[in-house]
Amino acid sequence: MNSYGVPVAISEDWDRPGVMSDASGSGLAFTGKQVQANSDMVHGHAMPFYHGKNEAQSMPYIEGRIKWYRDNLGLPTLISEVSFTRL
Repeated sequence: MNSYGVPVAISEDWDRPGVMSDASGSGLAFTGKQVQANSDMVHGHAMPFYHGKNEAQSMPYIEGRIKWYRDNLGLPTLISEVSFTRL
């Protein structure tokens, strides 16, 4: 799509260990590196609930994910999903 001037992004939980990130979650795994190389921006899923965080831990977790995206991806970042809803 880049050859047509259309920016490309994938909406994903980039820090998923063993798939997008390495087993320790500290950097990118093979799939994450391939996706990053073909992306113009990050659509990040910062999902505290799915990572065992409670309501009080949610914002620090999201802030940590944003830092992780910046440190490991180096692309413009949009948080496109935050799956923690209080009813």
